[in-house]
Amino acid sequence: CRFTAVLILQLSAIFPLRATNPAVSSVPDSIAVNLQEVEVTSTRGKYAVNDILDATTLDVDALGKIMRVGGEADPLRYVRLMPGIGVGSDYSAGLSVDGTDPSQSLVSVDGAPLFFPYHFGGLFSILNESHFPKVTLRKSIHPVSMSSRLGGCISVDSRDYPIRKPRGEVNVGMMASSLSASVPLSNNISVTLSGRIAYLNLLYGWLLKGHSTDISYSFGDGCLSFNWLPSERDRVKVTLLANSDRLVMSERDMLNDIGMRWRNAVASASWIRTGRKLTASTTAFFSYFHNRLGITLPGQKLHAPSGIWQAGVKTDLNIHLGSGGGSLTSSYPDDPVTDDSSCSTGSSHWLQVGGELNLASFAPQSAVASGMVSADSPNVWTRCFEARLFAGWNRRLPACFML
Repeated sequence: CRFTAVLILQLSAIFPLRATNPAVSSVPDSIAVNLQEVEVTSTRGKYAVNDILDATTLDVDALGKIMRVGGEADPLRYVRLMPGIGVGSDYSAGLSVDGTDPSQSLVSVDGAPLFFPYHFGGLFSILNESHFPKVTLRKSIHPVSMSSRLGGCISVDSRDYPIRKPRGEVNVGMMASSLSASVPLSNNISVTLSGRIAYLNLLYGWLLKGHSTDISYSFGDGCLSFNWLPSERDRVKVTLLANSDRLVMSERDMLNDIGMRWRNAVASASWIRTGRKLTASTTAFFSYFHNRLGITLPGQKLHAPSGIWQAGVKTDLNIHLGSGGGSLTSSYPDDPVTDDSSCSTGSSHWLQVGGELNLASFAPQSAVASGMVSADSPNVWTRCFEARLFAGWNRRLPACFML
């Protein structure tokens, strides 16, 4: 009872009891507010990561609102966070998928292979997040249409459909700034242009200069996409991507310079036709990568270039055998469709057939010296040709079936 009495006294001190006098209780409370029924609603946001059968799709725009590195929302850096993906360190390039070597995995941009998609030794990639809003990761399970690789496949895609309203984005980071703009030219045509430039030497040049050593580093990249809808069932997309990086280290005491420059150039054109029972896609592409290492000494110069290029065309047919058809559902407001993979169709089972032709040439690194000592080992370009046919049958399991 004592405990109960104390509790009542404390509550009375905090919350005074209402007066029982009718004359007092009839006076309206000056702070009382009568509210009608209030309904609180919210729009569900897009999922940042979606798992569909053999693929994991990442929404780069949604992930960019959660984490950025140096002010950059890097699509490939988000892939590093997925299970089964490993890297040597935070500043190293190359993604190891399920323990495979980075060279055994494929990184593609709108269907074209990208051989070295990194700036700054792997700190972030050459891909602009506002230009490429979707990344699809396939690890150990490969579709039959995927190019020959032992590792995984990382597909980076721009928007599949023309936008309906102009949009733009400016991003200012600690090391670089980027700009992206999309403009509709008509109801069926739009163009997207993005670019990025670094200002490391301007802001941090004093940190890169030592007592006898000067270091300068610059990079930039740009991308252009063209989307066209010639009809309700056809769509055409053309993408151009390029980057350039240059690193120079000068030793004033020893009078020598060490420089490295690498660049990519990628072009792809795709045509997709969607029918009720058939979806056909054809992609033609060209990809080029060049790396050049140079050393300059008093009276002596040494250059060690290397490079690789690949051109090809690929055709993929999806024949829908079960219920449903070729219509797909978009995950972006402005895009009726954003995923062309056969696993996204509404069919219960479908047949996938196609073919691919590739012509590639590569030149391993070789040294060329000039000056007091001359040695010429020119690049020897080796060409190779690949042709393949593929076919596969897919069956969608019932929703109640689980492994």
